[in-house]
Amino acid sequence: MTYMLCQLVWNSLDVELDNYSVDVGEKFLTEISENLHEYYAEQNVQNYAWRLQKLMKIVNNVKEIEREREEMMKLAELFDVFKIKLSDKDLFIC
Repeated sequence: MTYMLCQLVWNSLDVELDNYSVDVGEKFLTEISENLHEYYAEQNVQNYAWRLQKLMKIVNNVKEIEREREEMMKLAELFDVFKIKLSDKDLFIC
């Protein structure tokens, strides 16, 4: 679960990061990937590629759902679907 969440956080396509943040993310993903490999090695799992493939399929499905949600929100905004009345405007940046 942790591996999948880290993949989602550090491989977000829609977020612009500075070079330092990208480097930190890449190093973190490398480290967590090595940790996952060590875990499978300690468990004597010889071929875990299919497990990794399943994990990444879940990650890709979550990304696709997020893209679809963003598209729906853009359409809802375009067609003025939402009527929002804020009860306390100080809680939000408007």
